[in-house]
Amino acid sequence: MKSNFKLLFASIATIVMILLGMVISAVPVAAADPANTVLTLSYTVQTDRQGNQSLLLQAKLNQDNGYALGQRNIAFFEKTDIFGTANVPIGSATTSAVGIAALVYQTRVTGPHTFTVVYGGDDKTASAVVTSTLDLQGLPPMPPLNSPTGMEKIGYWSMLATGVVVLVVWGLLASVFFGTIFGIRSASKGQ
Repeated sequence: MKSNFKLLFASIATIVMILLGMVISAVPVAAADPANTVLTLSYTVQTDRQGNQSLLLQAKLNQDNGYALGQRNIAFFEKTDIFGTANVPIGSATTSAVGIAALVYQTRVTGPHTFTVVYGGDDKTASAVVTSTLDLQGLPPMPPLNSPTGMEKIGYWSMLATGVVVLVVWGLLASVFFGTIFGIRSASKGQ
């Protein structure tokens, strides 16, 4: 009798454990909410060892508790009004170990510029977008727009030669056209 009771108890315990396992596996597990992120934007003018200056846009990414988020991709956009208002991508950078992504930005225009910085987020951190207007002052000098390449004279003469060839071809086509017309008129008068 004792062995039958033990066998019955073991069977009931096994069935209860199986049912309990099925119920637990059927309950959806709530995914942990991604940590909130804080994204800020600033700029600085840096000078390297050779004395060259560059304008750096700096986006700082960290969690709301202050923990820096490294190895995250940050996209940079600038608002323009050239052909209607649009955010134009100007580049992207990866955050360093201290959570800073720096992008070298070249502009000749001082004053307010509106930038948007985007972090897409991942499974552990939430996405973040910040739009900021920075008053860019003290910009580093930029190289001239048209630096000589040594091909200027060749470019000038090649354009001139192309123009002469085009005029000669047009002249030949015009002489053929008018010669044909005059030939037809002469032939029609002779008949």
